[in-house]
Amino acid sequence: IGGDILENKKTLLWIEAIKRATPEQKAALQQWYATDIESQTKIDSVTSLFRTLQVDVYAREKMNLYFNKAEDYRLVLSQSVDTSALEQLASDLQNRQS
Repeated sequence: IGGDILENKKTLLWIEAIKRATPEQKAALQQWYATDIESQTKIDSVTSLFRTLQVDVYAREKMNLYFNKAEDYRLVLSQSVDTSALEQLASDLQNRQS
């Protein structure tokens, strides 16, 4: 957890956080993402802001929405081909912890 933060990647979490943030929170996020500091403090500070803004909940909801859509398509596809590998991949992605 935190690799994208250390690399200053503008992920779904970051984009949604910027939308939801107060001016002070937005400034803090932008300041952290403007630095190349690789520290646990940076990860902890940014993830704390993400949790405060509940973007982790938002991202989980989006993931579940798209997972369910994909599962519907997989069920249709499974009528004509073996989709067990696809099912395993989807399960692994849904249960990913970072």
